[in-house]
Amino acid sequence: MILCNGQNDAKVTEELFGFLISHQVDGIILASSQQDAGTMIQKFVPRLPTVLLGTPALVSGDEVNSVCIDNLAGGRLAAEHLLELGHRDIVYLGHRPNSLTHQLRLRGFTEILEKAGITPQVIDNPHGCSSIDIGYALSRKLFANGCSATAIFASTDSMALGVLQAADEYGIEDISLLGFDNIIYSALPKIELSTIDQRKQLLAEATVDLLTRIIDSDAQDEFTHRMIRPTLVSRSSCRAQKK
Repeated sequence: MILCNGQNDAKVTEELFGFLISHQVDGIILASSQQDAGTMIQKFVPRLPTVLLGTPALVSGDEVNSVCIDNLAGGRLAAEHLLELGHRDIVYLGHRPNSLTHQLRLRGFTEILEKAGITPQVIDNPHGCSSIDIGYALSRKLFANGCSATAIFASTDSMALGVLQAADEYGIEDISLLGFDNIIYSALPKIELSTIDQRKQLLAEATVDLLTRIIDSDAQDEFTHRMIRPTLVSRSSCRAQKK
């Protein structure tokens, strides 16, 4: 197996495809959340088996094989959980407008809240990635301006960890926090982050299975799109809103 890092740069990723093709690999898995990832790799599809992991090609309309988490369902699941806990003043923190993944999470989240008559405050992430530092900076600004929200849905767990850091600095202890990804740090005893689980093991198995089947069949005229439903992992960072 050859592991490459595209550095979140379409040009670098395209160069890596050329490198891998020159090394006569049997197939390529591209893990990307970029909105144009499917379009970028379409020209390579006729040349070798390729599977896009992370971006829903079925939604974007690209003719590529893909496996992804159902981000729309994940956003809905997050909203339903916070509503069940009694929260009505809610912030969605870390939406990246250039990412289809993030667009779908936000769409599912606001869809459920709007049905309940609630419009969440949405805080965009202007950067090309999601990180603890960015989550910290965005939430620090939120808290400094005065935050009436009782719950925050962070677009990723790493962003949520930044929220925890800022909340600790501002002495905020009574706000519920929900993340997305279920990274390994989320379950640590002093974090106990409620989150939407991407079911990474199932995603990996489905992606490798699809790629090997394409390699074995050598079929280039049919495209398969697999979507995995996420699950909720409830921990102590989300609490019922006091009436």
